[in-house]
Parts: sequence; C-alpha cells; structure tokens
Amino acid sequence: MRKSFAAAAVITIASAMSLSTAMADDWTAVRLRGGVFALENGQWIQLLRGSVVPDDRVIKSAPGGRITLVRGAETIELGSDTTAQISDRSGFTTVYNHAGTVGIDAEARNVKHFAVQTLFLAAVVKGTAFTVQTSPKASTVAVTRGHVEVDDEKNDTSVGVFAGQQVSSSQDAPITRASIVNAPANAPKPPLPAAQQPATAQSNLSSKSPESSHAGGNGNGNSGGNDADGNGNGNSGSSHAGGNGNGNSGGNDAGENGNSNAGGNGNGSKK
Repeated sequence: MRKSFAAAAVITIASAMSLSTAMADDWTAVRLRGGVFALENGQWIQLLRGSVVPDDRVIKSAPGGRITLVRGAETIELGSDTTAQISDRSGFTTVYNHAGTVGIDAEARNVKHFAVQTLFLAAVVKGTAFTVQTSPKASTVAVTRGHVEVDDEKNDTSVGVFAGQQVSSSQDAPITRASIVNAPANAPKPPLPAAQQPATAQSNLSSKSPESSHAGGNGNGNSGGNDADGNGNGNSGSSHAGGNGNGNSGGNDAGENGNSNAGGNGNGSKK
C-alpha cells in the first residue's frame, strides 16, 4: 500500500511538472489590433486579448492587424500581414518568421537563448531588442538595443550587428561585414519590454478567417480593432480598415472614454 501511494505521488508530481513546463512555453496576447489568427486543427481561430498561444502554433495577422505576446520578461510582436511560429526547446526559443515583421524584446542572459529564423538568416541573441522583416526575396535585421549575431547558414557567414545598425540577406546577396549599415529612421521598432505592456484584457472582435477579414475584425475607428480595451462595433467585411468606428485613430485606445481624437467616443463613422 505504501508503495502504491508513493507511486501515485511520483506520478502526480511528474504531471504537475509537465503541466508547469507546458504553461511556461505558452505566450499570452496582451495587446491586439485587428484580425490575428492561430491555426488549430486545420482551422483559423481568431485570437483575443488574454488568449494563450501554445508552443509551435502557427500565427497569422491580417492586413492591418498586429499582436503583442508576452511570456515572463520577454515580448514578441507580430506586425501587419505576418505569419510566424514560436517554438521552445530545452529553454531555447525560436521564432520562425515566414513572412512579415517580427519584433523581439528578449531577456538578457549569459547564454544564447533566443533566435529568429527566416529562409535567409538566423538572428541569435543573449538578450536584446530587434526586429526582423521577411519577404519572399530577402530578410533584414535591425537592432535597437544590445547585440545580435546574424548567421547566413547557406553561405556559412556570420556577423555581429549592434544597436542602430541593420543587415540584410537574400539568395543573391549573402551577409558580410560590408553589408552592415546604419538603420534608417523609419526602421521598424521592437516592442516594449514585457514589464511596460498594458494589463491583459479581453476583446470582442468577431471571428473572421484571414481570407475574409480585411484589417481584421470589429473595431472602434480606424486601423481595424480595439486597442487595449476598446469595445468595437464595426464590421471588417463591409468596411475598410476596421468598419464603422466611434472616433478617429482606432477607437477606445487603452480603455479611455472621452470626446477627443485618437481614442475618444466620437461620433465619426468610417465607412
């Protein structure tokens, strides 16, 4: 009998550890605009604020959509019209950026533990803030904080890119030190650190597939959705960039109610 209880206790502890590990690999949506979807059992499921994205799930943002995901002290942001997949293996996180823009704010550690992989390059870090833009022809890494090691595996080259710099790689133009340039002023910015992200809140965006959603869902105002707590009444299927909106610049931004542009409850209608 004692052995049975002991075995049951071991199984219970092991199950709890497995559950804890699985939860540690999941990312939570804390900021969302427009239509963003996750592929689940062959179906595109629209994500809401507070949605948890399991490991290896493919995520796609519609045109005009974007999402900020947080896990612990780290942040991943997917820009408009982006397809990506997040994988965690033995404490190493890899974001597979298939298309579009991915921004990273990675926790500083003593070992390399975070990477963004594209068809053309891999950006590997110990902790920094950077963005990766990918198209069918090339990938570009722009660094805002810290240092990023960019590897061109096809051509067996590797360079270090520092804050304020960027480097690009394509099938016809491998990475070299000479290809590192100063990042332009309009280069995409990485997301805020996890500690500076707004509190998680639910959204009431309607469920539309990536194919049928333009700028992705119901929203108060322009740019396709509720930004941090707004409640939307627009219809993305019949209205461009977010539907019939209450006010300019995105509806109730960060939950504010007021009669002002850029987020108040106005009476404008964007049709």
